[in-house]
Amino acid sequence: MQKRFIQRTGMLASLFLLHFTSNAQLTGSYWSHNYGSTGSLLQGAVLSSNDDYSATYYNPATIGMTGTGVSFSIITPNINAISIEGMTGTSTVSKSGEFYFFPQIISSHFRLFKNPKLRSSILLITKNSNQVNLYNRETSVAIDNPGRIFIGNTDYHSKSHETWAAFGTSYQLSPNTLIGMSLVSSFLSQDNGLEVNRQLADKSNPSSIYKSEFKSLASRYSSSFRFFNKIGISHKWSHVNAGLTVTTPTWAAISNFAQVKYNFQKFDDNSFSSLSNSTDKAKLDYKTPWSIGAGLDFPFLNGRLNLAAENFFAIKSYDLVSIDNNPYGDLAVPEKEKLAANISTRNVLNVAVSYSRKINDKYGMVLGFRSDGKALNAAYSKPSDYFFVPNWTNYHVSYGNNLKAKNNNQLTVTLDMGFGGVKNAYPVAAFQGVGEANFFNTPVSPTTKIRQLQWMILFNYDFIFKMTKPRK
Repeated sequence: MQKRFIQRTGMLASLFLLHFTSNAQLTGSYWSHNYGSTGSLLQGAVLSSNDDYSATYYNPATIGMTGTGVSFSIITPNINAISIEGMTGTSTVSKSGEFYFFPQIISSHFRLFKNPKLRSSILLITKNSNQVNLYNRETSVAIDNPGRIFIGNTDYHSKSHETWAAFGTSYQLSPNTLIGMSLVSSFLSQDNGLEVNRQLADKSNPSSIYKSEFKSLASRYSSSFRFFNKIGISHKWSHVNAGLTVTTPTWAAISNFAQVKYNFQKFDDNSFSSLSNSTDKAKLDYKTPWSIGAGLDFPFLNGRLNLAAENFFAIKSYDLVSIDNNPYGDLAVPEKEKLAANISTRNVLNVAVSYSRKINDKYGMVLGFRSDGKALNAAYSKPSDYFFVPNWTNYHVSYGNNLKAKNNNQLTVTLDMGFGGVKNAYPVAAFQGVGEANFFNTPVSPTTKIRQLQWMILFNYDFIFKMTKPRK
């Protein structure tokens, strides 16, 4: 029985390890946020032309479309609410609501070289910052013994943060054509924890436990100084602008760290079994995809219509995190087993559409829409697989206003609402239909529904500290 328990628990450990570490692959998805005064207003549909200081992020060729100056987000309130119906297989609804602030963007455009056709920029953005906290408790009478009651508790938390720093340069090939390239360095950290406690107790004396199963898993990892490039081109025909971008995969990572802890315990009338491990020697391998983006903007209904699309190519199956240490040191020799979080991603095509219109010389309004597609393969196809990873398509709609001040300074305010979810996901634990006979192998079915709602208010200010005019 002990051997069977270790084999079964090892399989679960691998599954839950995958559950945790897969968060690192898609923290907040590919298009989770927008940046800059114009980029935020237009829902990121600025691959063809961009007159603010987020050009290094979207299309480095458009760095040459701005004058020298500084852009920064004054404050970014963020409300993120997740509602999960059937987190443990029952009809109970679990909710997580977070309200927090994070600095979004600081960017500067300048002339590093004397050549007037060259423009340079530096950029610092918060690519992603979110947290989720969920707790659930269920009690019920055992389905095959009215003298027994089932008690179940789950506790889940996740916190992630990612920052990008970049340097970009744009060169004017002709009066209507610009090319550019940016070098990006990414810094990612993730902290996850999950506890599931299932017990079968005497109804007349609940402190008397007949069967118990406890699972505790935690992971913490970071990946720093991960480098990749973005290359772009922008061209103008009369009143129409077009742009094209290519983003490379991560080609270097200087520092990777991963720490994983898990503890599995099983108790019944005949035996007690336990398996645990805690190591900071886990191997972390973080991959990002190739992507190609295209944009177009042109006059439309007394305003301007901006279109953008970016395709993120699939990543073949690989081990994101793996553990091969001996949890008992040199004191015992367990069965040889390597736990690995093996994942892959699919092709994702994200699109953005926005319509902008000037009210007067100083004031304008913008309506926007964008999609943020799911990427992980085989999500929700088996119990606990990727359960809390935001691996569903989110849609964003927004309304914003911009106000121009002296010296081309600009203030923009954007209200962004994102929503999405998934149906028929597997629960993270089996709390429904539990009895004495099936306590350790309670069946589960894909009945979980997940809904996400996010509100953001973006304040951005472009400060032109030197009157260098943008290129016409």
